[in-house]
Amino acid sequence: MGQETASSTKVREKSGYRAALANKAIRRLLIGYIPFSLSSSMDKIAIVWIASELMPADKSLAISAVTILYLAPGVLVSLAFGTRLARVSPDRLTLVNSVNKCSFLTLSGILHILDLLSFSLFLVFLCLASLSGSFGRASWQSAIRNSAEGKHLFAANSLFSTVTQISFMAGPALGGILIAAMGAGPVLILDGLSYLSVLGAVLSVSRGKTPSAAAPAPPQDEAPPEPVEQPGARTRAWVLVSVTGVFYALYGPMVVQLPLKLIEDFRMSDTEAARSLGYAWSAVGVGSAITALLVGTRQSLARQGWASFVIFGWGAATVVVGLAPNFPVVIAGLFLGGLVFAPYTSIVQTILQATLSRRGFDTVNMYYSAVLNGAQPVGVAAAGALGVAYGPTPILVGTGILLIGTAATAAALTLRKGMSLDQRRAEH
Repeated sequence: MGQETASSTKVREKSGYRAALANKAIRRLLIGYIPFSLSSSMDKIAIVWIASELMPADKSLAISAVTILYLAPGVLVSLAFGTRLARVSPDRLTLVNSVNKCSFLTLSGILHILDLLSFSLFLVFLCLASLSGSFGRASWQSAIRNSAEGKHLFAANSLFSTVTQISFMAGPALGGILIAAMGAGPVLILDGLSYLSVLGAVLSVSRGKTPSAAAPAPPQDEAPPEPVEQPGARTRAWVLVSVTGVFYALYGPMVVQLPLKLIEDFRMSDTEAARSLGYAWSAVGVGSAITALLVGTRQSLARQGWASFVIFGWGAATVVVGLAPNFPVVIAGLFLGGLVFAPYTSIVQTILQATLSRRGFDTVNMYYSAVLNGAQPVGVAAAGALGVAYGPTPILVGTGILLIGTAATAAALTLRKGMSLDQRRAEH
């Protein structure tokens, strides 16, 4: 009889996304994250649009300036003070980031509506808003780690990653529609206010404010136990962060060179290239969505060997795009790239969350967030400069080969020492 009860309990036990969503803390974080993620995808359009309006005679320089100043200060802050910031609670970091971003983005939007915003003042506001960006991102990942059970970490990370990917596809289009309807200023105000939804979610989780707060919390809502950091885990984590930095930097050339390939190699007009570029990145999104649905809850993927495989796969896709003789081959290459790229962020984040102690994770994660924010712009800048001399095809093919080499190096450094999360649980 007891065996039957245990068996039926196991059958009824939730798994995958359902198990992650059964956690009230994760649900509240997700509710706060959805409007923030969508709005953050719109703000890139709004910021660029405002810069173009304020500097109509030199739009290219204006766009480059706002892009750099909205990223670089935050990266530098995390790199310079990462160890100290890691000692501050995620709640306080979220509070600082949310208030800072909300204040300066909202103020920029209001002044733009009132026609009182100059380009120099806009740059100052973006620079100040950026100061907290990297450690704000790190504090958010800490909130997920502190809320999810170890066996559901990968599914929880995949949930947020999927929301980010959907927002990446829908946000710019929605932002364009809203800008056309009411201008860029209101869109930037919406982005600033969206940080309050993240702040509310994080503070609500940390203080245990649930609708049934008076009742005992179910087991899945309890704080996850502190993991025991294994010997060498910190070294493997730093290797993984470094490899991710190289990966994201080498992702940048695709952003720059793909439009040029469509125009120069396929002789498309600007209008045709713009439309085709939308189709191409949609292929990445479709591939990513399929992978998220099929393997987004596979905790066994959270191992360093799979991270290397993703880098190898995206490198191969980049070579295919670079050598593509026509547009359908580009679509096929990017679709395959999306299939392999989708789980990368969840894989890395879950490995860091589950193999490091709380203090170790907070420290490594601070620098990891800086790498995520800073690596791709570096790659974009380098690809833009080299593309002038060599053209899109050599840059894309060369980037793909470098990515494949990076994957091989990462596998050699970490695969033998890598340990799946399931193996760790078995040992304990």
